[in-house]
Amino acid sequence: MFDINFESELNKIDIRNNLIKKLDKIPVKDDIYLKYISKYKSEEINPDLNLFDYEKALNGNNYLKNNFPEIAKEYWLIADTGQGDEWFMNIKNENIIFYDHNKGEYNDSGFLQMNLSFENFLKLGFLVNKLENYLDEDMDEDIIKPFFIEALNKIRKDLYNDYPYKYF
Repeated sequence: MFDINFESELNKIDIRNNLIKKLDKIPVKDDIYLKYISKYKSEEINPDLNLFDYEKALNGNNYLKNNFPEIAKEYWLIADTGQGDEWFMNIKNENIIFYDHNKGEYNDSGFLQMNLSFENFLKLGFLVNKLENYLDEDMDEDIIKPFFIEALNKIRKDLYNDYPYKYF
């Protein structure tokens, strides 16, 4: 029910007109992230994940550098939710971090370490998209809930409980 083919899902994202070949402005070195940012356009993976393309990432991170330099030294902005929350990648260990905008301007209490690689972050996004599609089709939540929880927890133990948005 929640099986995904990573490459197939990735190939649904619109490809840029001009591939980015020079990525020296990107401080993270995660191969899958660099492939994404050099090849694909910005994309709403699901309502909780608007993934930035190269230009949008540079603009967002330049804003951080100018206004929140301490944050910009540690984190690279990769996405937002459209509701004010943001997704970052830790520059040193390349783990994904969620920021809850309800915590106010950037402070330690607003950052949630997701302990996900970029690839697993995308898998999470694709699974949430699949869930949204099932919910749009009015599938019985009691039927899909255990399959969804199992799929998230296959990505990382307790990911369902740690995910900042609760579906059930």
